[in-house]
Amino acid sequence: MEYPIHARSILTSDPAILADPVTKKYYMTSSGFTIDGKPVRGFGKIFSLVSEDLVHWSEPQIIFDSTLYPDFWGKTGYPAVEMHYLLGKYYLATTSTPQYSTLHPMIVCADNPLGPFRPLSNEPYGPRDWDMLDCTLYVDEENHPWLIYSHLWYEVSDGQMLLQSLSDDFSRTTHGPMILFRGSDAAWSDDQIWSKTDGGGVAEAPFLYRSDEGELWMLWTGRSRTGYCLGYAKSETGKIWGPWKQMERPIYAHDGGHCSLFRRFEDNQLMMSMHVCDQGPKMLTIFEMEERNGELHIVNELTGNWLDTAGGNAKPYRGRKFSEEPAFTYPMTLSELRAKKAKKEE
Repeated sequence: MEYPIHARSILTSDPAILADPVTKKYYMTSSGFTIDGKPVRGFGKIFSLVSEDLVHWSEPQIIFDSTLYPDFWGKTGYPAVEMHYLLGKYYLATTSTPQYSTLHPMIVCADNPLGPFRPLSNEPYGPRDWDMLDCTLYVDEENHPWLIYSHLWYEVSDGQMLLQSLSDDFSRTTHGPMILFRGSDAAWSDDQIWSKTDGGGVAEAPFLYRSDEGELWMLWTGRSRTGYCLGYAKSETGKIWGPWKQMERPIYAHDGGHCSLFRRFEDNQLMMSMHVCDQGPKMLTIFEMEERNGELHIVNELTGNWLDTAGGNAKPYRGRKFSEEPAFTYPMTLSELRAKKAKKEE
């Protein structure tokens, strides 16, 4: 496979990346990309870019095509496509548009990360008469699958993060939904009283992560007074149903969000993908991350894209130039670096 596309030339919304443990490659999924100024989109299609180093990417490949399934309810839409490798299979979690609702959770499945992905059911997930967005998948310690998604703010004023149990084959919900938290629960959020953007509290883009200390964290995106904002919460029980405690400070507050976390293959470095400039054009960014004192922090931004688009107090730094190739901060994990340093000091 060839990798002619540079990370800095990729524009897309909600760029989820799966670090596939089977193929040892990275898969970025979306319903559409703009690459070097050229749009790549197609009715009822989901695309993937493939990489071996997170810098150089393949040409887009179609991995799901709804036109192959004439009777399938999920014909188009597909904002925020995530690929997950769970219990030996690959799943795409996204939202689509049935005839009786604006957006509804959708899950399709494959045995290969490049598909073809196939519907598991001809019924959408979640309550039929609600508008929902940004679903993600989680499998707990007992191998039970769960669906998490956003109930949109314009139906409930204060956006809700919801949980539903899935059947073992991911084909249907078995109970719920349960409200996990609301957008206004975060101290940094711009609630429905003060919002000058959406007009209501926003809680979108959930992504689950188990920390080095074994805590269950949920990264999610809302709005602050500087724009789109990425924050996170911790489950006080370590279980998916919480209760969830919001962290006081967000991870990123310069008008960007909708992230995924994964580990870099060569050194197990924690990484995060997301888009910046939610007002557009939405650009791919890839960060190196670290856990420190029970909190999650950005270390280094790989692509350099964010400085040309950042909002809030980062605006004055727009236009700074970077070297031709992105530079990694850590050639190995922090624990390995500390062990190496300790060995030298002995």
